[in-house]
Amino acid sequence: MKLMLLVVIIGSVLYSLLKVYISNRYAKKELPLEVSDIYDAKRYHEYLAYKAENQRLSLIGLVINTGFNIFFIYSNFYEWLDTFSHNPYILCLYTLLIITIIDSIFTVIVDYYDTFYIEEKYGLNKKDLKEFIKDEVIDIVFSTFLMIIMIMFIVFVCENISRFVDIENITYVQSLLVMGVICIVFGVIIILINILAYAVLKMQYQFVDLEEGPLRHDIENMLVGCKKKVRRIMVYNESKKSTTKNAFLLNLFGYREFGIADNFISGNDYRELLAVLAHEVGHLRHKKNIYNYLKYVLLICMFFLFVYLLAHVSLLENLSSNILQTFNITTVNYYLIVFVITTLLKPIMFILSVFNNYATRVEEYEADSHSVSLGYGTELIHTFKELSKDELVNVNPSPIIEFLEYDHPGMYHRIKAIEETMKKSA
Repeated sequence: MKLMLLVVIIGSVLYSLLKVYISNRYAKKELPLEVSDIYDAKRYHEYLAYKAENQRLSLIGLVINTGFNIFFIYSNFYEWLDTFSHNPYILCLYTLLIITIIDSIFTVIVDYYDTFYIEEKYGLNKKDLKEFIKDEVIDIVFSTFLMIIMIMFIVFVCENISRFVDIENITYVQSLLVMGVICIVFGVIIILINILAYAVLKMQYQFVDLEEGPLRHDIENMLVGCKKKVRRIMVYNESKKSTTKNAFLLNLFGYREFGIADNFISGNDYRELLAVLAHEVGHLRHKKNIYNYLKYVLLICMFFLFVYLLAHVSLLENLSSNILQTFNITTVNYYLIVFVITTLLKPIMFILSVFNNYATRVEEYEADSHSVSLGYGTELIHTFKELSKDELVNVNPSPIIEFLEYDHPGMYHRIKAIEETMKKSA
């Protein structure tokens, strides 16, 4: 089993290196006409230098992270943890906290270098040290708390399910009912986590209502007739953290609000603001397509897969026993089991992510089309070009990398699609 884990981990590393090679090789090609005017010679040189520094940092991080994973697998780390406690809850918590502390130290160092050396060097950072520490602490605490909730829920289910059903002789009907209850509880946990994530967002940024005026009036007019209601239109202080200009639609279980970066409002033309916000309204007016329904089909298939596994619990027990035997431990370490399973499932999750990225890109094209239909096509293109130049974006990524990794269209394909839509509607 350790060999299988190593193969998947090394495969992930090789894939990352292949992406870098393809990206760098493709970057040598001349920029297409649609995006050739985004960078002047000086700014394009800065982009190439910025990209190279980020790649080096990412590769260093990849090597260190891979080294950690291999160390945890091939050392006596889990065997050493097994001596701490024979209580599965405490053992799982020990494992989670120790690995989180190690990972957090490394992450903070990398983030610090990225923020105050790379981003600062190219004029993209506005954070001071106090703001950086605040954001890092909030992120670490939130992600750790999230992991604790999820992993403890898994431990509780596994440790107590035999109290409610005869797990060795469980029927398909009982398995279906048990999975239904688990999904309901899991859904409640997800709702609570999303509420907490919303609270964290409010801690990291200061949000205020967009003041009354022409911009608010025009946004509200765009929303007329939209069945999905937006409760609030907010401005947040992105200028305190970075030069990034953005607008987003927050959707929290039916509660929706617009978030608009303050430096986006202050640094862009009025119609450019409306162009981007019309894009966000396009997401609200989006109708479900075949890709959305396929997502539901995949979720249903996963549900029934778990029903099948629960009805054949011996398969899970054998897997758990093999993991314990492989790592020479006696107490069930659920963190280790989750790590092994998620690592081995990486190839399948990668395939699902490729599908999800494609479906999301289709929705982005549809939202752009809505903005064009309202007469903002020219402004949308100009805004995308300005944002790309300001934020040193790769405006013409390799089509292979874009297909596999991008959840938004690359700038070349995006602008080309907008121009084609404008021609059709002319």
